[in-house]
Formats: sequence, C-alpha cells, structure tokens
Amino acid sequence: MPKDKFSDYSATEASNTDVGSVGIEGTDPPSNFDNALRELMTHIAEHFSEGTIASATTCDIGGEKEVFLNVTGTTTITAFGTVKAGTWKLLLFAGAVTVTHNGTSLILPGGANITTAAGDMMWAVSEGSGNWRVAVYTDASSLTVTTTGTQTLTNKTLTTPTLTLKQSAGAAPTAEGDIQWDTTDNKLVVGDGSAAHAHLQAGKWGVFIPAGAMTAASTNGAESGSSEMTTNAHNFSTLAFDASTDEYACFEVWAPASWNEGTVTFQALWTTTATDADGVAWALQGVGVADGDDSDVAYGTAVVVTDDAQSNADDVLVTAESSAVTIAGSPAAGEMLQFRLFRDVSDANDVMTEDALLRGIVVFFTLDDVHD
Repeated sequence: MPKDKFSDYSATEASNTDVGSVGIEGTDPPSNFDNALRELMTHIAEHFSEGTIASATTCDIGGEKEVFLNVTGTTTITAFGTVKAGTWKLLLFAGAVTVTHNGTSLILPGGANITTAAGDMMWAVSEGSGNWRVAVYTDASSLTVTTTGTQTLTNKTLTTPTLTLKQSAGAAPTAEGDIQWDTTDNKLVVGDGSAAHAHLQAGKWGVFIPAGAMTAASTNGAESGSSEMTTNAHNFSTLAFDASTDEYACFEVWAPASWNEGTVTFQALWTTTATDADGVAWALQGVGVADGDDSDVAYGTAVVVTDDAQSNADDVLVTAESSAVTIAGSPAAGEMLQFRLFRDVSDANDVMTEDALLRGIVVFFTLDDVHD
C-alpha cells in the first residue's frame, strides 16, 4: 500500500519501501530519493494543515492526512474508521452532530452520547482495529472540559466551573479531606482520616425553647409548673394554659447570624392529663428589637397551629409545623427576637376543657449560609 500520509508509515524499517509511491529501496534510481524527500515534505505540510470532512455514519477521520479536521454536516456519527493505533485527530465541529458512544469502538467521556454545537472540539485517538477513544471533549458554549483521567491544573483559572461531588446514600467518607454528598439526608460529609463528619448546610434550622426557659406573662399568664412521671420519675417543666381565657408566655431568641431574615415557623410540644381526643390551638407572634430599641413594641400578627390529644394522659404531643410567622419591626440576623406564645381559646379547634400543658416549642429559621 502506498505510504501517502504519516499514519501509513510503518514502525518496521524494512516495510518503509516508498514515500507516496516513490520507491526508496536500494535498487531504486538515485533520483527517487530527491522525489521521495519532496514527497515527505508534502506529507509533513499536509499533516500540520487544516482539513475538512463531512459527518457520516462512519466518519473516516483516520483516512484523512490532516490532524486538524473541520467536521461539517449533521449526520449521526457511530464510527471514525480504521487506522493504526496511536493516531491522533483534533476535530472542530461546525454544528449539531450526534456522536454515539460505544464501549469498544467509540468510547466517549462519561460513557454517553454527545450532541455537538458549533465550535465544540474533540481530541480522539485510535486504539486500532477501528476502535477510538475521545480523550478530551470541549464544549465551546460553557468552556467545560471533560477528561478521561485525573488532571493536575497549575496556574489555571476556571471560569464559572461546575463541580459535582461524589454522592451516595448514607455517604460516610473517612479518608482525610474526602468530601461527599449524602443523598439520604441531603448533607455534606467530610472525612478526617479516620471518621466521617457531617457539616451544617444552608436550609431550615430548628431552635428548641423549653417551657422552663419561658416567662409567664404577669397579665393573663400561663401557670408555671412541673410534672413527674410515675414509673421512671422523669421530670419536666410545663406551662399550663387555661381553657377559658387566652393565657400568655414570653421568650427571646438571638437571631442566627446566618438567618435569611425572612419568616419563621414553629411546632408546639405539649401534653395533657386528660384521656380524650379534644383539640387545642397554639399561637405565636414575634417582633425584632435591635440595640437601643424600646422593648415595649407591638408584636406581629399571631399565627395559629392546632392539634388534638390522642386519648392517653401524659403523651408527648407535637403539632404540625405552622404556616409562616412574620416578625414585626425590622428583624435582622444577629439581633434579639421577642416572642409571645398563647393558647387561642377562641379558635374553633380549641375545645379541650382541661389545661393544655406546654413542654416547649421549636422555632424554625431558614439559613442562607453554612456558618453562624
């Protein structure tokens, strides 16, 4: 076969008997060697030139003399032709072409088909016998480079990069600095060399305020008390809210520095000595106060959440999460929030004739940062 391009040359010296059909064996005339040198110079020039090839089912890039090829057309490509192993080709696509992944004959980054766009580029290397591997694919629109192995970047700037972490259900990396995403609990987990540590992420964060940390109002205040369980002697503080009159308790929370300064929600934890399934209604309202503000300021609109007993005395009862509570004033992260909690006896669901015993509430803040 005439050796018309670099990829036709043989690694076996004795097999290189011509250059572009010009014989260079010892029996050939001396003038052939002048012509062969000229032919070789042509091969070099062609190798480093820019060529064009139309997309086809078998787009025979290996049959082209040029390393750098413009690929035109829109026909789906499933093969790159046959050429000896180690032959490299750089492809520049003129438009949308689907290049089909094959685990043997056309291996693409990520193991998936690629649909190109104008300006996209591929570095492809022949593995012989018609098999090719795309080592690098560059998406011109996003400047995303996909490689087949680990790459070390030195003094490089990544513009709007996309980082996808290793992820799995219940991820628990232990290697030092190994960062993974736990898809079960939606959290970031980092290894320290021997164990895995979960890290706080932006999102909803609950602050529990026990009844014992609240102050019963001087006017229409709930009654402070405590309960002891009969069998295991567990004790806890309570605030008893009357069935006939709205009664109140107050507490303060220092707003988290990472709070998004929006609305909050809450859940009430309560119990009862009754054995029925009557309902109660809990209400919460709040106001933000900063350094130098008057403490005697109006609360925002109260939001009510209802719940029913479960026919057993001393059960732990937890309401659903409330709708959004708007805090009055100009609340800000890193400032104090004043809250007032009460039993709304005028609510249609509040039909329990006994005291409702509050054990505490959880106030939920939305965080927009991972630090506080």
